[in-house]
Amino acid sequence: MAEIHEQHANAATPDTRQVIKREDLMRGAREVFIEHDGALYLLSVTKANKLILNKTIPSWMSASKPLADACGRPYTATGS
Repeated sequence: MAEIHEQHANAATPDTRQVIKREDLMRGAREVFIEHDGALYLLSVTKANKLILNKTIPSWMSASKPLADACGRPYTATGS
């Protein structure tokens, strides 16, 4: 239980959180991939205009290949 409290204590405070509009994040697409900690996630907008985030391995990507190799180019995070 102490770990949970410590986790929340280290969470971003409201004044350090960013607000990103879905339209800006997705740039007109209905689906985008998000890389986090070496894993790939698919963020989708449903017909009901709700967001769904799923951890995924796309068909074009082998589970044994690193993300950079699967994309055919070096991976660089935006904003880095």
